[in-house]
Amino acid sequence: MAQEVVKDLEWRELNVLDDLDHAVELGVMTLPSIIVDGELVFTSMPTVTQLRDALIERNRGAGDGC
Repeated sequence: MAQEVVKDLEWRELNVLDDLDHAVELGVMTLPSIIVDGELVFTSMPTVTQLRDALIERNRGAGDGC
């Protein structure tokens, strides 16, 4: 679904048990969490609409130099 919203999306799943230090660096304190462009955006499972809207908003910002 996410790849349909944002062209050239890179998706990475992180197992916090295998990479705890990296998860802590990102601010992950609860699971599931979703990071977008290095920023903790969701600390619980978003709805499809919430995730789609967040990805669209980030994609818009990437195009205007933000």
